Amino acid sequence: MKAGSLKRRIISVIMLAVLLSGLVCAPAKAASGEVYSDDRWGNGVYASTLGDMAGRRLYVYGIADSFTEAKNDKELTFHAEKSAGRLTVALLLYRAFGEPVEVECPFSDVPEEYREAVNWLYAAGITKGVAADLYGSGNMTEYHFLIMLSRLLGWGTESEAQLFTKAESLGLAPVDGVEGDFTLGEAYQTLCAMLDRLFPERKRAARAEMSTPDAITVLAGSYEEAVSKIKAAVMYLPNKVFVEFTEKCPEEDLAEFCLHFDWLNGDKRLPIIGVVNQLFIGSYWFNIVSDRCCRLIISNYASGHMACTDTSGWLRVYADEKYRAKLRAFAEQYILPLTGLSSQYEQAARAHDLLCKKASYDYDYVRQTEQKKPARWEAHEIMGFMENGKVVCDGYACVYQWMLTCCGIESYIVTGKVNGSDLHAWNRLCIDGKWYNTDVCWDDTGGVLRQYYMRTDSWFSSHQHTFTDKYSTTAFPSL
Repeated sequence: MKAGSLKRRIISVIMLAVLLSGLVCAPAKAASGEVYSDDRWGNGVYASTLGDMAGRRLYVYGIADSFTEAKNDKELTFHAEKSAGRLTVALLLYRAFGEPVEVECPFSDVPEEYREAVNWLYAAGITKGVAADLYGSGNMTEYHFLIMLSRLLGWGTESEAQLFTKAESLGLAPVDGVEGDFTLGEAYQTLCAMLDRLFPERKRAARAEMSTPDAITVLAGSYEEAVSKIKAAVMYLPNKVFVEFTEKCPEEDLAEFCLHFDWLNGDKRLPIIGVVNQLFIGSYWFNIVSDRCCRLIISNYASGHMACTDTSGWLRVYADEKYRAKLRAFAEQYILPLTGLSSQYEQAARAHDLLCKKASYDYDYVRQTEQKKPARWEAHEIMGFMENGKVVCDGYACVYQWMLTCCGIESYIVTGKVNGSDLHAWNRLCIDGKWYNTDVCWDDTGGVLRQYYMRTDSWFSSHQHTFTDKYSTTAFPSL
């Protein structure tokens, strides 16, 4: 075992020693599951822009080509800042969503290597060309790209204002946009968002999986833009995120950013609170590099966030292939159907009920701890659930956060106390802009109850739950 991994596990055992007493739960089933490892996998580190990382995703899906001769993924370059050519966009759309057709397009300016793609675009009514016999070999504007998407997805409009509003509402607008030309990075991000949100069944890795990046740099002109881009960047699990603010960014936005992201000196808001594993010491650091550049260092991601990234199918997070396969099989069978539900409330409720049915409380772990015998730390994590379906309270919280993250629901784990003295953990989740507490562990009584589902802080406080840690007293109270 690697020294770093051993140290991490020792810390996790110390930090995650969460015991329950006096709970009414279903008897733990006598079952011994497989033993997995959650060691992080890596094959090199590299710095990248957000658009470049999106290009790597499409490369894994077999949609984008690297524009350099690369020996490994560390050297791959996709030139995210280059203008998106009409022919390149045709090829990307075809590889992502198209299929061979017998119809021949009337355009005489299409090279042979792009002919099949443009034939499909023409047959599907996605392109009409720039003239009767010309497809056009110049660059694509974002507006014309959205017209293609409207025809592909049946939006029924080619109004510029309506198209941009529609893309924003569906989460398809690129978050690393560059003023002026429509770039490959912007096209990459939009296509990745389409695959994630609208066509998850098409996300099948066709090439070797990418490792996590060392750093991602994003450029922002406002506080809102910075938050949006950071939330997109951390889905790639970088060790560092550099945020460079443009000259047009107001000084008050810079001050607000530092106030919210500086965990030591700020107001404890931390808009990416669900990404961080707060049970580790020093899991998150904030530095001001220069007047208009800040650095976020995330040394320990929340396990629910990492599991969601791994089950996306393109980024390899865990070294244990059997564990990864188990995660992905569960996500495909149980979590993916939740993403199609009409409301976040229903998604969170169904995930809550599913976990109550699939998990049981690990009394064996409690007995071993009480007898001062070595106990497996996996009971505190998603791994315990994957091994044999048995976890303790923070294990429930980790699995529930994984399910919520896959559904696009923001959440984090609260560590507090119950019954006045016993350490405990539960989830705080954001539904329709409001924060609520949910304790799946206490709702798992052998059946499915929602007694501790979507409750306020005051309700939890009056029902044996005590808020104690710095994360449970952030600027996200549930009143």
